[in-house]
Amino acid sequence: AAKTLPVHLSGKVFLSGHSQGGQSSVAAQRAIEGQNAAEFDLRGDAPSSGPYALSRTFQDSLRHQSQDAPILAAYILPGYQKIYQNIYTDPTQLFQSPYASYIDTLLPVATYRDEAKLYGKTLPLKLDRLLQPSFVKSFLTDPSSPARKDTADNDLLGRWVPKAPVYLCGGDRDPEVEFKNARKAYAYFNAHGVNVTLTDVNAFIPSYVPITDYHVVVALFCLPLARSQFFDRLE
Repeated sequence: AAKTLPVHLSGKVFLSGHSQGGQSSVAAQRAIEGQNAAEFDLRGDAPSSGPYALSRTFQDSLRHQSQDAPILAAYILPGYQKIYQNIYTDPTQLFQSPYASYIDTLLPVATYRDEAKLYGKTLPLKLDRLLQPSFVKSFLTDPSSPARKDTADNDLLGRWVPKAPVYLCGGDRDPEVEFKNARKAYAYFNAHGVNVTLTDVNAFIPSYVPITDYHVVVALFCLPLARSQFFDRLE
């Protein structure tokens, strides 16, 4: 892409992402600093609205369903199964009928029309109609359950401290990835001496924006702010 544009690459590396991308950018920072520090000249990371405290996020959503929770569960749990191969031997162990019969191949979808069907058609609107009660109980009460252990492996708060500066951003009313994720990350990183800042863009989001669009709209403010307030100031 750089050759095509053409753009000169400085060799400096900057990470950013929103939602799952926010979690992924911090996970990438952890991997770079822990395993590839000499290869990448990482200068800063600007994640927004990511589920950094992943285990707690999942537990909270099972108790009080977050926005789009059935879609996220249908995405994450079969993903864990494909990666770790320890979640289930049969989808019916986790998922109720009829969803168990096609859950392993449901995502990703190919078109926006297929995406629209996820909301109450190919997936239920309520998480308790998708997941087996026995799985929910196990996840909430047994830290040694396979799904809990796999989730803990992807937690980003604990057993690691960032070296490069981190610019956390999000919105206080986010119904999909709660802002307390960013607050927890800020508190943990700050307590361990990380150069970290936290920005809440809630005041910038117009009141007429539907709450169902809030999570996506947050990115429209966080990503430009990350560039102007963080990346442009890094050497």
